[in-house]
Amino acid sequence: MSKAIADPLTLRKLQLNSEYPPRPGYGTKGQPVVLWANYLNIIPDSNLILYRYAVDVRPSVSGRKRAQIVRLVLEAPELSSVAANLVTDFKSTIISREKLPLTNNAIIVPVLYRSELEDEPAEDATQYKARILYTNTLRVSQLIEYLTSTDFNQYNEKLPMVQALNILLNHYAMTSPDLVSRGGTRANRTFPLSNKAPLSDKAHLVGGLTAIRGFFSSVRLAAARVLVNVNVSHGAFYNSGRLIDLIDTFQKANGKSLTDLNEFLHGIRGCTLHLRERRNRSGELIIRPKTIHSLARRGDGTDLPLNRKPEIQSFGAGSKGIKFWLEPRQAPASRSSLGSKKKRRQQSGPAASPAGPARLISVYDYFLETYNIRDQRPDLPVINISTRASPTYQLAQEFEILPGQIHNGELSPVQTQDMIKFAVRPPLQNAFSIVNQGADTVGLNPERNTILTRFGISTSRRLITVEGRILDQPNVMYRGNASVKQFSGSWNITSTKFNVPGQRLRKWSYLLVSDKKVQDTFRDVKSFQPVVKKLQAALMDTGVPVDVPFPGKIVRVDKDDTADLDNTLRGAANSLDLLYIVLPKKDSRWYLVIKRLCDVEYGLQTICSVGPKLVAKKGQTMEQYDKSLDQYMRNVAMKFNLKLGGTNHVVDNLRLSIINEDKTMIVGLDVTHPTGSSQVSSATAPSVAAMVASIDKTLGQWPATIQVQSHGGKEEIDSLDGMFKRHLRLWKLLGKHASFPENIIVFRDGISEGQYMKCLTEELPLMRKACREIYPKEMHEKNLPKFTIIIVSKRHHTRFYPTEGQTADKNGNTPPCTIVDRSITDPHCFSFFLQPHSAIHGTARNAFYFVILDEVFSQRYTGKLRPKYKNVAEIVQDLTLNLSYLVGRATKGVRVCCPARYADLVCDRARCYLSRFYEPASETSSVASGASTVQATNRDVLVHEKIRNTMFYI
Repeated sequence: MSKAIADPLTLRKLQLNSEYPPRPGYGTKGQPVVLWANYLNIIPDSNLILYRYAVDVRPSVSGRKRAQIVRLVLEAPELSSVAANLVTDFKSTIISREKLPLTNNAIIVPVLYRSELEDEPAEDATQYKARILYTNTLRVSQLIEYLTSTDFNQYNEKLPMVQALNILLNHYAMTSPDLVSRGGTRANRTFPLSNKAPLSDKAHLVGGLTAIRGFFSSVRLAAARVLVNVNVSHGAFYNSGRLIDLIDTFQKANGKSLTDLNEFLHGIRGCTLHLRERRNRSGELIIRPKTIHSLARRGDGTDLPLNRKPEIQSFGAGSKGIKFWLEPRQAPASRSSLGSKKKRRQQSGPAASPAGPARLISVYDYFLETYNIRDQRPDLPVINISTRASPTYQLAQEFEILPGQIHNGELSPVQTQDMIKFAVRPPLQNAFSIVNQGADTVGLNPERNTILTRFGISTSRRLITVEGRILDQPNVMYRGNASVKQFSGSWNITSTKFNVPGQRLRKWSYLLVSDKKVQDTFRDVKSFQPVVKKLQAALMDTGVPVDVPFPGKIVRVDKDDTADLDNTLRGAANSLDLLYIVLPKKDSRWYLVIKRLCDVEYGLQTICSVGPKLVAKKGQTMEQYDKSLDQYMRNVAMKFNLKLGGTNHVVDNLRLSIINEDKTMIVGLDVTHPTGSSQVSSATAPSVAAMVASIDKTLGQWPATIQVQSHGGKEEIDSLDGMFKRHLRLWKLLGKHASFPENIIVFRDGISEGQYMKCLTEELPLMRKACREIYPKEMHEKNLPKFTIIIVSKRHHTRFYPTEGQTADKNGNTPPCTIVDRSITDPHCFSFFLQPHSAIHGTARNAFYFVILDEVFSQRYTGKLRPKYKNVAEIVQDLTLNLSYLVGRATKGVRVCCPARYADLVCDRARCYLSRFYEPASETSSVASGASTVQATNRDVLVHEKIRNTMFYI
């Protein structure tokens, strides 16, 4: 295969798929550079043939139990002759080097379930049937032909082949006891658990978590070669060991909130300690894992008769505050922990009462009487390790957390800071980790991963080099066409006025929020006056037209009482147009409350700052403080001007492009989904779609629309036509245009690679439908508007590293405006990586752009390119770079272009409005009880009409 490697330029006319536009060429503008990329070569034997099989298990089962069943299938006698040549994802797919002995394309493998370390199944073990069905054959020779051919061919097995190679690679991590693997057929994250791992690859996080450095891996196809993208990845893991230690550590860092503790413990796996140990023939301890469902709470035992329900004093009660019904023993003593099995669904607690009638007994007394175990910490909550319907209660002191469990919930502010300190390293340090540890961890070392040798795959342990370019930085201009001097992609605004001032602000004031649990930064309104004067001066200097503010006030807030804050904001909305609010601390819950009330309920523009940001830092002189506060307030002034309808700055380069004709609307689309391990998120939290769109050629104002999705986790946007029509009308109304836009360029974020086609088949028709319904006949006859849709991906794992010092910035990163559109991109498709900004810390992260539709540029510039461009690719790349310098609240280039960045900000704001759906519920709420029927609606995210057409989300 290596002999077939050719210049990717010779492949530029190939198409990955006829539905996507072919690459129009490669860019040539800018300073050429050679970079390292975090990709390693793998070379599969050209004669390798892979046979793909689907696995269906009956009765249906999922999760760890299904993985164990698939593991038992591979050990079954029916497959013994080919077992050495099998790999699997331990879910639904088996890949084999040779054909399996099938009858009618299938084979049935009976499986008598046993746990991983058990020698024999239990007497009452469940019988499963695994049906293995042939699906297709994958030939590496065809893959090589596709990657090296210059013909207009297609390779329909591209996705199955990539999935098969990922399964083959990931099998190593998933079967190694000292590795934890998270992922699937497209990508994988692997973390080392062995004590042999360097101590520097672990870090203590407060609150019962440990940060571990691992590695991401994913097979990618590029010009004439197969690559593995390997990147450093970080995960927060629960501390293993005794549960009481974990609870103490958590509460020491986070307080005594039982709701927070319940959320933290939900889903953790462990084992009971009060029962007799069992070992297999090899002497290994057989562990029967149990999963923490929740703390004990009132209402447990929904499947139990009324006269047999447990009695619980309060949510999270200790062992003396929980009683359950203990039935007379009918059989030999059960070795189960306190609780019910399938055969004992009518009781909560143990199956065995020594003698006598059924009786109520406390968890404390039960452990003392039955196991001679005295609860040393009756103050700690009892946990439920079964279900709400049929609970099983367990003492915290008799439960041990198993190692290797990743924490999927949100980190606290302190944990986040510690994680950042651990994760942020110089770029070359990450590159060395990938080569020295990453390749081994993800299974690219044939000496450790013998599967590679058996399947005829050779690997390289060296990062590949790619050709990149450093483009010229866009010319940023303020009022009077005044250009600013840039330093590494950023600039300051100490002597500039905003390009277009917003409407005059006549009625505004300020509000200090005082939380009794946080020390006040400003003791009263009078002490805040110097800050107000500095803000007024910054507004005047930057050209924001504002009058003198009304007198401000302080509002006292309490976690359990928001009435004063609510009343204050309601009153302000009746008399003010904008309120500047100072919060007591960063990540304050009051920010969520304020934005929901003011944006949705009352229609009041708000701009928030954090009090500690407005006072002198330790060691600062007054001169230094005055200068830093002035710069801070100028940044605040940028938000003022945007919310008032102004344009902060423009980019000169766009004046020479299609944008300057004022006939092109640019759209940003994004979707945000529930995240974390919250019980609430998995049940009721919605996905939210956000749209922003420009209103004129200055690209300064971007109104937004928010919509709740019909199903959580759905990537395609519902009712997109309605959102789109609103922005088409705003183009005419706010942009003062006589007609609708002739060209529409859509930057779509929040969609995975496997869903690109759905954007064309489901979302594009809705946008065209919106245009058909409101565009005049004469524009339809001209086949207007034209669409270009570009996918934006910011959460990928591609990183670049300079190979020479002179092409690196001061932090060792690639400099701003670095672009890569060859070597690791698919030669058939129109795509590129772009890094407009300079990374302050760590490794610079770029954005990936993939053009899935182009009616605008290809039709307009065919045969009539502007002098400074050699092809359409350069035009699109130049536009995208310039858009990355147009985020109005920033004085630097940003990682993604402004329509995508603004849509992302709108999603963040929507999460504020819906925080009650995303955050842990209290123990008394219906969500916490598992009985929630409350669903988010569009009413919850409908911004008040007074500010709906503004950039309220800034």
